[in-house]
Amino acid sequence: MQPSDHYGDAGARPDSRSYHADLRREARNHFKPSVLDTLFVAEAPPSDDRRYFYFEDVVTQDGLFIELMKFFYGDAFESYVGARTPEKKYQWLARFQADGLWLLDAYDEPMIGAPSSGPRRASWLEDRSDLSERLHNLSRDGYISNDTPIILIKVTVYDALFQELTNHYNVIDKRIPFPGSGQQASFHDLLRDALTER
Repeated sequence: MQPSDHYGDAGARPDSRSYHADLRREARNHFKPSVLDTLFVAEAPPSDDRRYFYFEDVVTQDGLFIELMKFFYGDAFESYVGARTPEKKYQWLARFQADGLWLLDAYDEPMIGAPSSGPRRASWLEDRSDLSERLHNLSRDGYISNDTPIILIKVTVYDALFQELTNHYNVIDKRIPFPGSGQQASFHDLLRDALTER
C-alpha cells in the first residue's frame, strides 16, 4: 500500500458500523509488525472516525499519536505537528511499525453510551472488552509471546483489564494516563518507567 492510498475516508460510503470497523482494521493491520517488540493498548477508537490513530489524513485532535511519536522520536518528529500531511503520517506510522510497535484498543468500537469517567467507565469496559481473545489470537499466530511487553494507556484501561491480563501476559504494572487535559508530562514520565521495566 502506497502513501497515496490513504485510509480513513469515513464519508466514502453510507455510515455503517461494520464499514467503519473494517476501515479501522485494514489500516491497523497494514501497520502491524511481523513480530511485536511492544504492544500498546488504548481504550477505544474516537467517536469521530476521522481521528483514528492509524488513519493517515488526520488534521486535528490526534493527541495519542502525537505524544507517542514525540516520546519515541523526539526532535525528529517535531516538524510534523505544524505541517501535517497524509504522506508524512504514513512515514511515521511505518517507522513505528519498523520498530516493532503497535497499538490496539481495548474495545474495538467507539464507546457510545459508556459512562464518561471513573470506576463505572472501567466496569463498562471490563464487561465488554474482547481484548483477551484478541491477544490469544496474536499469540497463536506468533505476533506476541508471553514475554512481549504490553502497556496499557489510560487509567480506565488499567483498572478494567490489568488484573485479568497479568495472569497470562507481560502487562507492565503502570497506570498511565491518556496524554490529554494537561497529562502529557505524566504520560511521558510513566511511559518511560514502563519501558524501563519491560
